Amino acid sequence: MKKGAFMDFESAKKRAKNLREKINYYNKRYYVDGVSEISDYQFDRMMKELKELEEKYPELIVSDSPTQRVGSDLTEEFPKVSHYESMLSIDNTYNYNDLIEFDDRLKRLLNKKDFEYVCEHKIDGVSINLIYENHELTHAATRGDGEIGDDVLSNIKTIPYIPLKIDTGGVLEVRGEVYIDLRDFEKINQKKRKEGEEEYANPRNLTAGTLKLQDPRKVAERKLNVFFYAAGRMDELDINTQNEFMIWLKETGFRINPHYQKVKNIEEVWSYCREWEDKKDELNYLIDGIVIKLNRFSYQKQAGSTMKNPRWSIAYKFPAERAVTKLQNIKIQVGRTGVLTPVAELKPVSLAGTTVKRATLHNIDEIKRKDIRINDRVLIEKSGEIIPQVVRVIKEKRDGSEMVFNMPENCPVCDSKVVNIDDEVAYRCTNFQCPAQIKGRIRYFVSKDGLDIENLGEKWVDKFVEEGILRKYSDIFTLDYDKLIKFEKMGEKSVDNLKKSIQKSKKIELARFINALGIPYVGKKGARLLAENFNSIDEIIEAEEKDFMEIEGIGKKIAESIAGFVKNSQNRKEIENLRSILTIKKENTKNKKFEGIQFVFTGSLKSMSRKKAQQKVENLGGYSTTSISGNTDVLVVGENPGSKYTKAKEKDVNIWNEKKFLEEINSNMEEK
Repeated sequence: MKKGAFMDFESAKKRAKNLREKINYYNKRYYVDGVSEISDYQFDRMMKELKELEEKYPELIVSDSPTQRVGSDLTEEFPKVSHYESMLSIDNTYNYNDLIEFDDRLKRLLNKKDFEYVCEHKIDGVSINLIYENHELTHAATRGDGEIGDDVLSNIKTIPYIPLKIDTGGVLEVRGEVYIDLRDFEKINQKKRKEGEEEYANPRNLTAGTLKLQDPRKVAERKLNVFFYAAGRMDELDINTQNEFMIWLKETGFRINPHYQKVKNIEEVWSYCREWEDKKDELNYLIDGIVIKLNRFSYQKQAGSTMKNPRWSIAYKFPAERAVTKLQNIKIQVGRTGVLTPVAELKPVSLAGTTVKRATLHNIDEIKRKDIRINDRVLIEKSGEIIPQVVRVIKEKRDGSEMVFNMPENCPVCDSKVVNIDDEVAYRCTNFQCPAQIKGRIRYFVSKDGLDIENLGEKWVDKFVEEGILRKYSDIFTLDYDKLIKFEKMGEKSVDNLKKSIQKSKKIELARFINALGIPYVGKKGARLLAENFNSIDEIIEAEEKDFMEIEGIGKKIAESIAGFVKNSQNRKEIENLRSILTIKKENTKNKKFEGIQFVFTGSLKSMSRKKAQQKVENLGGYSTTSISGNTDVLVVGENPGSKYTKAKEKDVNIWNEKKFLEEINSNMEEK
């Protein structure tokens, strides 16, 4: 029985308004903020109820109803681009009976007894629409509101296997799902854990956030993947079925999911759904269901679409895997910047093929919102996410032993005062010498983005801090190597390699040194801005907050952080210690021969990595991008160049081979 079947008009009007407000709120939280506050099932039930009310009382339909449009993920950060054909969302179903009803509806609509379907994994990622115009990839649009999306072409181009040019002319829209595979996601979160920072909630949120980053270089580090599965507008592609289209995609160089399958009828669809519901945990990516499509395009066209959904396709959603267990304690992790992150310690429970012992709680606001207490029985959910989530508390199971959790007033590691800054959710340990912070800071100080000290990995940093050998950055340069040899697995050869690496790190550019200090909110970009505007670390130490505010690209929050950091007596003393040990040189700014010149690299360089070559360009005042455009000045060509080489010739861009590039940068060194 439909929920609105016996509801009078006034009651239905009030309920519909309430549903619209809720759905719009959850849509914004999910698509714009990247936060999933309710399960897919709960959201779909609300949407279904609203549809039923509007079917019974059509006068309740308003132009901005969620039933009349696709959820939006538009931002103000990227150019907008229109889809040639609308990107519709797919209706969901959760059981066999709904699939049978879908099949019966199509049989009546098409007047056919049976037809083939294509079944595909429903990737838990972010939809993308690649637009090819006259053979070339010109746009990569997010779904947006279904009509207009964000053009994230520069970020999509970081996926190495996406064709930039195809043989098919006219306009062609190729659609797919962008995702981060589980192994890469775990590596990213592993790094977060070691640095004591909050982990990413799930691969989909990380993928969505990555696509909206402004720096394609950072995007490339995240190793995005994509499976292609659909077409929008097709001007010159003569294909009759979904199965033929998948074959064409693969032959043309588009990555498709190898597990898609053409089936004869709805019973085979159900078998496919049940098979992958059991096998989904064997995959290296997350799926939350199966997408079912009519195979023949002529049938798809005949079935048509509603304003929001195609009638010829449906998604069978797997039920989320949940379990009830006891939340035994809430522990605090401390990161390198002092941020305290609460983590739930659970009574071990088997879920989604793993034994779950911990769950993220994110922050104190999340704990209060869900009223989570120590000793509570909690419902946890793992829909493929690496980090299990606490869905809700089973309050009816409370027996009086539950304890309200409050953030500690003192750091659990060093017992120093904890503060909560007004405009932040985070609580921070105020002790710069907190062992947890020391580990995190020193790990970052010696990392590739810092002094790049090889042979001093995270394991040894942690060990040396625990042994009291390392307490601050400068201790690295006064290590007693004779004592280190006595450590287990740290033999004479390892110590000698470490000694050489430390010696090598003593010459460093000012920007890298500033970044290595780990000043909150600064990062590599902020460090470079400081290095460009000050001649030495001494000048930075003596500068005031207003001096930092005058630098374009540095706002009030960052300026306050820098000023607070350099005025701290402990920090100043440590910087002075390092200055006496290291040779900190400012990059040459007087003779920057590449000032304002835009470089692009293609192919492999023999003499250095691409990252190092880009760094040399930046040191000489130039900058590098990932694609050829009208603004490109120089293309540096290595071995096995890609399509950039052809495009550069067409646009009359200066082309240098590796020898020419080395001559140019070395001649600059001689001029110095």
